[in-house]
Amino acid sequence: MRESLMRKRVVKALAKFDARAIDGVTTDQGVPDVECLLGWIELKHLPRFPARAGTPVRVPHFTREQRGWLRRRWRAGGHAYLLLGVGTRDDKTAQWFLFQGDVAADRLGDMDRMELAAGCVAWWPNGVHDEVLVTVLDRCHKNRP
Repeated sequence: MRESLMRKRVVKALAKFDARAIDGVTTDQGVPDVECLLGWIELKHLPRFPARAGTPVRVPHFTREQRGWLRRRWRAGGHAYLLLGVGTRDDKTAQWFLFQGDVAADRLGDMDRMELAAGCVAWWPNGVHDEVLVTVLDRCHKNRP
């Protein structure tokens, strides 16, 4: 599933929280893809994991500006997340990982598969239902450290 499809799905799932796709709307570099009442969400997709399990999972299009934006917003007390989808078949079989903004900014790209699962807020190894994604984001919003 491409990021554009992820964006449509996430915006639709979060519609009751006034979700909006942000790409191209602002000139501020690094602004995440989706904004809603629960926070900001950067979306990333990889077609597959590296062949070897212990190899770091690189996210080539996760820019320095995006990392800085997520880190700054999280540390300022805001709600900022990164949602990573891995898999090519469809969004129902892809693995999904939800990260706090600061963790994504500081660690994503250096973690292998097992570390991804251990370092995220939520991990869905066999796809995620929209209602579950909404529930987890709502819980994260209410219980932000």
